[in-house]
Amino acid sequence: MMVNGRHGHRALAALVAILIAPGLAGCATPRATVAASPTAAEAPIEVLGGWQTYTDYDKDSGVAEYEIGEDYINIRFDDGSVYTYTYASAGATDIERMKELASAGNGLNAFIMTNVEYDYESKSPSINAQENPESRSCASCDGQGSTSCVACRGRGRTACISCRSTGFIRCTMCGGSGRDECWQCPGGGQSTSGITCTMCGGSGAIDCIGCTGGGYDCYSCGGTGASVCSLCVQSGVQECLVCNGSGSVSN
Repeated sequence: MMVNGRHGHRALAALVAILIAPGLAGCATPRATVAASPTAAEAPIEVLGGWQTYTDYDKDSGVAEYEIGEDYINIRFDDGSVYTYTYASAGATDIERMKELASAGNGLNAFIMTNVEYDYESKSPSINAQENPESRSCASCDGQGSTSCVACRGRGRTACISCRSTGFIRCTMCGGSGRDECWQCPGGGQSTSGITCTMCGGSGAIDCIGCTGGGYDCYSCGGTGASVCSLCVQSGVQECLVCNGSGSVSN
């Protein structure tokens, strides 16, 4: 096809542009793709550092908090004392086991007392590393400072002596009837003027003041057959006689 003149060149250029446009479109610079945000499950988990509260599921110790390091573990007890156990003083195997027990919140103090009681470094200037602790947990009360009451065996109440645990005892004032003669109308039920007695309601009798109407209820135990333990005052526990309630004894 022949194209003449200036207008012919313009038409030819337009035709060429139309023919090559689809090919050029495929060569265009691609747009940047924004990466998807991580889901909650993919998000990194923040690891808490510093002192952690010891759960103490087994209730066997006074461990309050712990702090885990690469080759050591710090332990703070309820009394405020802080001990540092290291690879050098207690051995890597025991330290790693202590870390596991601390995180689990179970059995840490028992493990220390059994395995590393005398192998520690203390932050307290009054106790030097590798020196025996001044005290140990009381075996009599397992370090709790108290034991089951020997008088009531932990029940908090003892057999009533007055009624021999029956809960009943004949009242000596009313003979067991639970009633006494009304003192306001001397048993007549009416006053001297013939008005019904307001004290006894006309019955001529009132509840016995000795047994409050019970007649046979033991006045000591209230009819229960058991009295409050005088040694533990119904708590069921008593102060440990070995450690005097401290939970620890001297070495």
